Amino acid sequence: MDSQFNVYLNGQPIIFSKNKKDLNTNKILTFKEFHNLELIFKSSVDDISLEIPSLMDYPIKKINQLDFNDEIKIYPNDTPIYLYESENQRVPILPGIYVIIVNYQKNKFFGQFKIDLKDLSENDWERMIDDIENTSIGLAQSSNKSGKYKPFDENRNFIIREASREKLIYYCNKIEYLANQIEKHPKFKIQKKYDWINKGKEKFIDGKTLKHYSNMSTKVLAPSRISNYNIPPNQFIKNVFNKLLRISISTKLDLEKINKQIKNEKNSSLRSRKIKISISKISGLIFALYNIINGPIFGKVNTTQEKNIPRSVILNQRYNGLYKILNEINNPKDKLDPDVPFKYYWKDTAKLYEIWVFIKTLKALNESGYKPSRWIFDNDKNNELHQGTLVRFDSLKDNIYLNVVYDEELKATEKELNLTHPLKTDKFNKRRPDIRIDIFKKSTNNYLGSIILDAKYMKLHKISNKDRVHKQLHSYANDPKNPDLLKIDHRIRPIANVDAIAASGEESKKINKDEFEETTFSFLILNPSTGFNQFKKKITSQIDAQVSYIIKERHIYD
Repeated sequence: MDSQFNVYLNGQPIIFSKNKKDLNTNKILTFKEFHNLELIFKSSVDDISLEIPSLMDYPIKKINQLDFNDEIKIYPNDTPIYLYESENQRVPILPGIYVIIVNYQKNKFFGQFKIDLKDLSENDWERMIDDIENTSIGLAQSSNKSGKYKPFDENRNFIIREASREKLIYYCNKIEYLANQIEKHPKFKIQKKYDWINKGKEKFIDGKTLKHYSNMSTKVLAPSRISNYNIPPNQFIKNVFNKLLRISISTKLDLEKINKQIKNEKNSSLRSRKIKISISKISGLIFALYNIINGPIFGKVNTTQEKNIPRSVILNQRYNGLYKILNEINNPKDKLDPDVPFKYYWKDTAKLYEIWVFIKTLKALNESGYKPSRWIFDNDKNNELHQGTLVRFDSLKDNIYLNVVYDEELKATEKELNLTHPLKTDKFNKRRPDIRIDIFKKSTNNYLGSIILDAKYMKLHKISNKDRVHKQLHSYANDPKNPDLLKIDHRIRPIANVDAIAASGEESKKINKDEFEETTFSFLILNPSTGFNQFKKKITSQIDAQVSYIIKERHIYD
C-alpha cells in the first residue's frame, strides 16, 4: 500500500510501516531545531489522510481542516506545507520523536522523524531539565516565551496535570507493591570474589586457586560467590523509582496546597477528607520509595541516563509493570498507547536555557558571599518563575545588596522608577534583558549600577555574526538611563557590563572583538558540562569592580 502514497520532509522520503513497533529509531530522518521543515504528501488514491498527533496544537500554516474529533488532517497536495518556517513562525518544533500516521480506509501506516537539539548535547539538555525541575517543579513546562502560542493552553495543562495526579493516586498501592517485590526479588549477576583463607576452610576451588596453591603456605586463595546488583536493569528501574518519588512529592505538595485553599469554602469537609486520604496514601508511597532507593540493595546501584530499555526489564513482569505505570502517569491522555514516543512537553530549548542561566546566576551569587532571600531559597518546590521575578542578595562582606531580576521590561518614563525599577529606556523593542543584576549600597539604598546577562541558545562565535544580536547587546549597554547617576555625572553609564552567555562553542573561534569594548562586553560559554566556575568568577568580579569604581574611585555615595 505504501507505494500508493509518498511523504517527503525537505525532499527526503519518510519510510512507513503497518506496525509502529517496527519503526527503526536508528535510521530515523533527523533535522535540527529551528530548521525549516517542508512536508509534501502525494497519493494516487482517495479517502486518504495524514496526521501528526504531537503537532495537533502547533500553529501550522495552511492547515485548517479538522475532523469530528478536532484532529488535524492533511490531505494529498502538491503544494508544500511548512511544519516550521523560521521567517514566519516564532515557535520552533520542540526536540523529540514525532510519529506520522497515514490513514487509508481502516488501515494505519506509521512513519517518524526526529527534531534534534541545535546547540546542546542530549545529555546536557537532560541535565538542564533536571536542574530546573529540581529547583522548582513546573518551571520547564508549558508556555512559550512569546506568549502568543502555548503548546498546551492553561486549561489543557491543568487537565493533564490533574489526570496525572489521579493516575498516581489510583496506582499508589500497586506501585508500592511492585516496588517492594522488586526489592525482595531484584535482578543480579553472580560474580566471584577471591580471599586468602586457611586451608581446609575453602568451600570451592577453581583454576585460579590451583594456580596460586603452595604446599609451603597455610593459606589458600579461594573463591566465593557474591551477588552484583549494580547492573543495567537495576540502574534503569532505580531511575523509575526516582521519577516516581519526585512525582509523588510534587503531587503531595499540590494536594496540600489545594486542601489549604478549599479549607474556608462552604461544604468542603467531604472533599477535604478525600484529599487527606490521598495525601496519606501518597505519604506512605514516598516513605516506601525513599527507603527502597536508599536501602541495602538499591542504595548501592548507580543511576544512569539510560537511553534504551534493557531487554531484561521488558521480560520481567515486576520491572516492566512499574515502568508501564510510570509511562501512564506521565502520559495520562495516552491511555491506550503508553509507549507514544513523543513525550517532550517542555518549553522550547531557547527558553529553557534562559531559565537555566537565571537559576545558575542565583546559585553563583549564593556561592560567592551573598545571602539570598525569597523564591527558590525558601525550599518551596512550587515556586513559579514569572516575568519580573526578583531575588534579593545581601553581601556578607560589604555594605552592598543586589536585586537579581528575571525577564523584566525596563520602564519608559522617569516617574515609573523606584528601587526595584531603577532603569528607563526609550527603546521599545530592546528593553527586556533576560537577567538584570542591580547593585545598591545597603545603608542608603543608593543605586550603583547594573549588569545585564543575555542567555543565547547559540554557539559563541555566532553571537557577533548576527546583526540583530549585535544591535541588541549594544542597546543594552548604551540605552538604559538612571536619573540619579546622570545628575552626578552624565558620562557614567549605569550598565557596567553586558555578558552574552552562549550555550556552546569553541574558545578557538573568537568573537569579533573589534565591534565590542572589552571593558563592557563579555562572552562566556555556559552549559551543564562546562563554564560554571568561570561564569561565577566573572559576574562577581564585575560586581566588585562596579562598586569599587562608583564608591572608591569616583567617591560617589562614599
